[in-house]
Amino acid sequence: MLSPDYEPGVEVRVLLDSFFEVNPKFRELAEMHGKLSGLSGEASWYAHRTADHQQSMWVFMDKEKSFPVQSWINAQDGKYATLIIACCNPFSNEIYSRRSAVIHYNYIYSGYKQKHGDGQLELYLPKIGYVSSYLIDYFIAKFKKSLEAKVQSAEIK
Repeated sequence: MLSPDYEPGVEVRVLLDSFFEVNPKFRELAEMHGKLSGLSGEASWYAHRTADHQQSMWVFMDKEKSFPVQSWINAQDGKYATLIIACCNPFSNEIYSRRSAVIHYNYIYSGYKQKHGDGQLELYLPKIGYVSSYLIDYFIAKFKKSLEAKVQSAEIK
């Protein structure tokens, strides 16, 4: 039974905010990507993952039926700057998107483990692919230059 103080979405928001405690630069880079691509906002999705017998597809369960995570990405792609997937990914399956940045966990999600450095977030950017945390500062600098050029171009017009 739910507590009378329960607010829908609060647990999910806390979970998603914890994603960015690990690497706040992911959000910064995803937002910059959104500005460059003309997108804004975040869509978040919280689900439990189940094992695909072939381990080749990242799926989640709804009652007795499984659905590919990639299908949700495809349905939201281009509607928001950033798609955030809070769902276990025990086989480290990869995803893709054409317009939206995607942030997801690459193994079994546990808030406890995450706070203690176990597990890793992934940031996928269209036309770039997965961004290594070692290269994130490089991409932030590159995107800042692109945004400055975009602003200067708009001022000239």
